[in-house]
Amino acid sequence: MAVWPYLFPVKKPKILIVKPDHLGDFAVTLPVIWEVVERFGRENVTILASRPNGFWGEILPWFPRVIEVEHSRYARPTTPSQSVPAPFPLPRTPQNPTPFPQLPPRKPAASGFRTALGLRYSGYTHGIELTSSRHDPWGKIWLYAAGCDWRSGLQGKYDFLLSEKHSLGEGHQKNRMALRFPREWGITGESDPALFMPTELHHHDSDISGEIIVSPFAGQTAKEWSQPKWRDLIIHLRPSVGKRTVTILAGSDRSGNALDLARICGLPDSVVFIPQTIGETLTRLAGAAAVVTLDTAVAHYAWLTGTPTVQIFSGTTDPARWAAVGALQRGTVLTVEPPPTCSPCRLPVCNREGHPCLEGIGVKQVLSALGTLTPLIPG
Repeated sequence: MAVWPYLFPVKKPKILIVKPDHLGDFAVTLPVIWEVVERFGRENVTILASRPNGFWGEILPWFPRVIEVEHSRYARPTTPSQSVPAPFPLPRTPQNPTPFPQLPPRKPAASGFRTALGLRYSGYTHGIELTSSRHDPWGKIWLYAAGCDWRSGLQGKYDFLLSEKHSLGEGHQKNRMALRFPREWGITGESDPALFMPTELHHHDSDISGEIIVSPFAGQTAKEWSQPKWRDLIIHLRPSVGKRTVTILAGSDRSGNALDLARICGLPDSVVFIPQTIGETLTRLAGAAAVVTLDTAVAHYAWLTGTPTVQIFSGTTDPARWAAVGALQRGTVLTVEPPPTCSPCRLPVCNREGHPCLEGIGVKQVLSALGTLTPLIPG
């Protein structure tokens, strides 16, 4: 009988994952993280992530340890006046007395480096950098600082300066994240959220006359449908009789915009829902009849709960990479995409007045998509 394995047992990999991204991109990666934890155990996985995403540990019992880091590329403004940072000077108006948007203070990337350096003697065997930007070197440098023996994309001295291949036509983001792990681990990112989401957060609304959630705001105005379009949609969705309700979901930085939209639609302020935590958002989505949203985290959260969702895309992002992926797994998500006149442009800011690609999407298209997903017939 061979004694080699007993004298020198094979040590399980100890894995450090760098993922300081936005809320939606982090949610997309949850199937990948779950597969890694299932294979190696939560005690062998640590994630460097932004503070909001650390709260997944309060929602998912299997979630690994999270260490908070700050990354300037993925920082989000926190006040209404900062909700849409612009890369160019803004016109000087009474509402905007300064020619440049005021951005929140950001910790330097060096703080993440110091955090990673503090892990250098923790024995990490593998470091996986999962930041969404193919031009971002910081996450790769942090893996080097943490002393990971094996690092994704970092086998040479200067490999951290290299960029990932362009994303166009190369699959969904969750699959791209899975490809950064060693192939022999068998990480695919294809796990259905029903496997790892708590039962109480599975979609459970069987009454189609119940709550319909609209989420009209995104991190960039180029991704946002116009207020008149949302007004017309909400008016169609709200019947004059019956118990169907419409809720406007928004982050705290867009609460004023949400209240304005409610008033224009003739609805009370009480229809505006400003969640304080990720858990509150998931709970509300799980109990809704349907969701209409944009290219934003709400769509990915709705996919996690299995709630029927219509996702409106502008030409600035590629649905093949960023759409909520329920359409591929559960048939619960439909995307409504702009006509091809000026999309896909893949520009972070629309440079054509009036956002013509988004304005090319009509309310009837969105209502039709809703009708396809649910027996819902708008009032």
